[in-house]
Amino acid sequence: MNNLIYIGSTDNPNKFHVGMTSNNRPPEVRWQDGDYRGKLPYVPVRVACYSVDDLRDEPIHKYILKNESVFSVKDEEGIRSDEIFRIDAENPAQYLQDLVEEAIQYHQTGIRLIDKFYSARPHQSWVNQEVLNRFDGTRTVIQPLNLCARFGKTLQALSLFKESGLEVMVVAAHWLAANQSFINTIDEKFDITSDITVIKPNYQEFKYAISKGQRVLIDVSLHTDAEQVDEELISALKEYKSLIYIDEADFGAWTSSSRATANLFIETGINLVCVATGTNIDRALIGSKGTVEAPITVSYLDLIEAKRGEGYLFQPNGFCSDNPQEWQSKLSDIVDVAVLNLDAGENLVDELNELSDEKRPNMAKIFAKRNTHIQRQIIKSLLIDEENGADVFNLYATQYGSIEHPAVMVFIPGNKSDVNNLIKVGRSIAPDCNWIALHGDEHTNRTAEDAVKEAIKSGGEKTVIISCSMGARSFSVPNVIAVVNCKDGGSVGAAVQQASRCFTPGCGKEVGLVVNYSFNSARTSTFETDLISTAIQYDSNDTDAAIRRVYGLVNFYQKDEEGYLVTLSETDFLEYVTSVENLNNMGKATVDIKGLISNIELLQILEGIQARGTTNKEWKGVIDKAVTYIKSDKEVEKGEPDLEKKAIRDLIKKINAVVESTSNTYYMAPHCTTFKDCLEEIASNSDKNKEYARLVGVDAQVVSNDIYQFLNPSIMDLIVLKAGKLDSMDHFASSSSKHSETFLFDL
Repeated sequence: MNNLIYIGSTDNPNKFHVGMTSNNRPPEVRWQDGDYRGKLPYVPVRVACYSVDDLRDEPIHKYILKNESVFSVKDEEGIRSDEIFRIDAENPAQYLQDLVEEAIQYHQTGIRLIDKFYSARPHQSWVNQEVLNRFDGTRTVIQPLNLCARFGKTLQALSLFKESGLEVMVVAAHWLAANQSFINTIDEKFDITSDITVIKPNYQEFKYAISKGQRVLIDVSLHTDAEQVDEELISALKEYKSLIYIDEADFGAWTSSSRATANLFIETGINLVCVATGTNIDRALIGSKGTVEAPITVSYLDLIEAKRGEGYLFQPNGFCSDNPQEWQSKLSDIVDVAVLNLDAGENLVDELNELSDEKRPNMAKIFAKRNTHIQRQIIKSLLIDEENGADVFNLYATQYGSIEHPAVMVFIPGNKSDVNNLIKVGRSIAPDCNWIALHGDEHTNRTAEDAVKEAIKSGGEKTVIISCSMGARSFSVPNVIAVVNCKDGGSVGAAVQQASRCFTPGCGKEVGLVVNYSFNSARTSTFETDLISTAIQYDSNDTDAAIRRVYGLVNFYQKDEEGYLVTLSETDFLEYVTSVENLNNMGKATVDIKGLISNIELLQILEGIQARGTTNKEWKGVIDKAVTYIKSDKEVEKGEPDLEKKAIRDLIKKINAVVESTSNTYYMAPHCTTFKDCLEEIASNSDKNKEYARLVGVDAQVVSNDIYQFLNPSIMDLIVLKAGKLDSMDHFASSSSKHSETFLFDL
């Protein structure tokens, strides 16, 4: 049997048939059939015809529809035929003919044409060199890659696939937008991916691709149970060494079911396993088997620093020292970072403070549907300030200039109905603005990025994207100039991923603005805490230098009374980040969780510490005593608890109790200048030690001997020093203590 692929013209110069006949049947004969003559007001005219053996037209259709100038008439007009296409290009017949020939060549030879040439950034090239230095093919290597959001992990991984010389790559993820990112990048026709075919985990597809001499990328969803994976494929993979890349590995990929599926591929033989994420690398490694290499870490601060020709890669004998100018030039599109903390605004604060404690909402409930009247004020001040022009769009444009079709992404607490309601409120205020609700009713994690790009292209002059979670990872839309985080508190990892959405290069954008909207702008946001704690972790012996490094690489702003952005001075910034509350944030963010988890004896000791929620949860801010008063409309269905996840969460709470009581140690040992000395002084006094144990749940000697090594000593010492400089009881961080302050001082 031999098939023919045909292209036929229509009565519209931009519409064409692309179909198939079998057994060398001429297309003109096909077009005389009743199902053609009876349904079409014209007879197609042959443009081209190709003999393709057993190739069918479905993969040709799929291939050409990836082109941005090709559209399905079936989708556009609702007709039944799926072989008619509209071509939006000059000389549409030749354009389509070239595209169909390219599709045929790819499916017959496994080689696609090249449109782009990959030029690695310095950190991408350095990471791959480090990985391959550790993998010599004699043993399985499990390599954690702690690579910041916007690092470019997809191209780094595909380049690693090319450099490794391996024939098979498995991309496994629970966050499926990560898988889709690999597929989309391959479809962009880079030189390093021209011989790759993407398949699902199916043995027959694998066998066919390998038989054509192609390198194979297997798209694995970690939502798939291990029992459902093709056993024949797993058996076949035992004959190959593979690159297994677990992307966004801290999101779902570490659970027992996901690990069981991933391990089927990992355990097929000697493989190179990369566990990659931009946040929570410790969580990502839960359940890993075998020897785990030391993590390779690159932060976003490293990228900004290298953009300036600075940092460890540019040091003498560093990776980029041979040709620093050329390497630096490859970082020109790295987006710089600006941070702005905004509070609720005087008018809204006054209104809320007039409410009783029982009726005053906190940030978690401010975006619930019942508070629509409050949301109108927030939207007007944050996004559509027509009166003063001090909204995020205008603040950005005034400071950095405008781009075409700018977008602001807003992350709120709550659920899909809250997102829909906020969109409805926004449209009522600014109907000309393009409002996009980003959640699972309209999109999936695989499709969200493309859908939003298309909506921005066809929408209004500016776009507001509102989400409660979707779009936080593997979501790269260059139009996003700013991210507004309205989630007061929450996971550091989630906040970093969300904020990083405005760092996608493109559209002429040079700066991404991260806006933290809260009731207390004097508290560092989770994003700022991560920036600072990450810098401190590089050199915990010089905290001051680390904080100054962050200030030198990131623009920190506040909004003045006139509505303009004002840069924080270095003195103001240092004072801001080293308040006791903010130092507590950093102290908790820099705890060595991985070390804690792996220390079995310590875990047994800590069983005596009472796990409790984070103290001082509602920070003292411009709205006093915020309380939740809106009850949930329905019960949330809960599955079986994940005991491993719960144990880690409880452990973190226990360690947080130690950090949050650091100021108290100074007041118990006021003549000491370091946290370690305070602990020793308290441990030597039975009365003080008894009180400390009541506060924290374990005595000071245990903290000194067994826990101290996992804390950041520089941060802990700073908290002690800061407590020593406070000049009144009003500043005392007593929230960790349930007893009176008078009793604590009466020692």
